Amino acid sequence: MQLSKLKQFYEPEGNRKITFPEAFWMATKQSGQLFGGTGSLEPGSVFDALVIDGLSDAVRKLSPEQTVERFCYIGTKENIQVRYMNGEALQ
Repeated sequence: MQLSKLKQFYEPEGNRKITFPEAFWMATKQSGQLFGGTGSLEPGSVFDALVIDGLSDAVRKLSPEQTVERFCYIGTKENIQVRYMNGEALQ
């Protein structure tokens, strides 16, 4: 995302910055297709996920997208409530 912002700044014609939802999709579903159906919550896909919490502002409630973005930037292990691997919750 940061490199796309720099590319757009220095070469604005024909370049645009990548948004967080686009980057998240590229890192999960799009790249998961290379590994036989990982990175998606669709039927037939391998289910690995984190349940996260504790990232909201006191001033405003974050959307799910904003919560995931904030976790990617400043989240810690304390924000992870449950881990799932292959569809099973880990202790």
